[in-house]
Amino acid sequence: MNETSRRRLLAATGTAATSALLAGCSTDSGDGDGTPTGTAGPATDETATDQQATTTEATDAGAVAGSGQLRDWIPTMDAFAAEIPAANFYAADMAAIVEQRDSFSAGTLEQIGRTLVGPSLVDVVPLERRGQVVQIPPARTVVLETAMSDDELVTALTDAGFSETGSQGEATLLEGETNGVGTTAAVVDGVVVQSFGNADNFEPVLGARAGTTDRLLPNNSELRTVVESIGDSELLIVFERRSGDSNDEPALEGSTAAGYGWQFGADTTELTLGVTYAEGEMRDPSNIADYFTERPGVSDYGNFENTVTGRTLLVTGSAATSEFDLLQSSDSGGESTRQPQVQWAFEFESGTMTVTHEAGDSVSAAALTLAVGDSPADTQFADQYDEVTAGDSIDVAVSDVESGTTVRLLWSADGSTVTLGRTQVP
Repeated sequence: MNETSRRRLLAATGTAATSALLAGCSTDSGDGDGTPTGTAGPATDETATDQQATTTEATDAGAVAGSGQLRDWIPTMDAFAAEIPAANFYAADMAAIVEQRDSFSAGTLEQIGRTLVGPSLVDVVPLERRGQVVQIPPARTVVLETAMSDDELVTALTDAGFSETGSQGEATLLEGETNGVGTTAAVVDGVVVQSFGNADNFEPVLGARAGTTDRLLPNNSELRTVVESIGDSELLIVFERRSGDSNDEPALEGSTAAGYGWQFGADTTELTLGVTYAEGEMRDPSNIADYFTERPGVSDYGNFENTVTGRTLLVTGSAATSEFDLLQSSDSGGESTRQPQVQWAFEFESGTMTVTHEAGDSVSAAALTLAVGDSPADTQFADQYDEVTAGDSIDVAVSDVESGTTVRLLWSADGSTVTLGRTQVP
């Protein structure tokens, strides 16, 4: 294990974070998408919180999913209006994570909350009143369970600048703005569903809750397999893998889903990495273990072991909880560079892709590279900007680019490269 002064990188705090790490990007990758998202279960209801954190058992189809079953609030990706080529989500037990507040280094707990819950709800729902949280990055949607009544939540959101607009079924609907980006919120059963950009993205989530919209895990066997194989996790990040995602990394060829799960203890944090393969595509366990343990942000963990469960390869390791860091990486001297937290939008129309900084940190344009497939795009942010801030955008011609080609927005600093955003040409 590397020297303890080196900051650990939680290698998957965003869509591209995990995707790019597993895809074999130049170094560790994280989707710096700072989109506010989150869901949590009532901190006062330990039974519900524990159940959500330790089971993948789905609510019966057609039955309403309760506030302690937030993973059943995640709809299939085709329920959203925008085309989403690959599913992924994050789930965290904020109440359990808060219990380790004295074990984390200063600022880490707040960092976790802001990343998973988002810059809006993090100021609306107090730390001690957050339970389960689910984030659906491709849909820029957060689901946060709280220990607050619906009336309390509506009042808190109104005080934060939201306006009540009506209702949908049992849910109260509100609209607001976060960092200049329009956002909608739905409140029901002490849960807040918040969506950014597309005002209607909360609707499929409410449909999944009600059992009228197909739910993700019961209808996606690959994601379900990797979730069940990883097992109990207080922080879980999972995503589908598509053909061609491996970037020529042999250990990942034939994989269909992957994920990361963390369990936090007073002294030690346990990390489980899982990769599920299609039938007949299983790779040598030692190869995948070697691949993961060499990744920045994972290589700092120790006590690695690898096992095979059905079609899934698992790699487990551990590190000191006091060294866990959600967003930072560094050289061995301990000097860290914070990855920018930004909400990016990729829009396609008439052969043109528009990439927009919607909200979050400002970023040096010189540190950004937009890659289409294996090559830099013809247009880069540095062609038009020195510093990229909310509202800035560039247009890139993609009419001659093959459908399904991966697009990545890369950020480079201190010799490392991180994927801030990722999409595919439709």
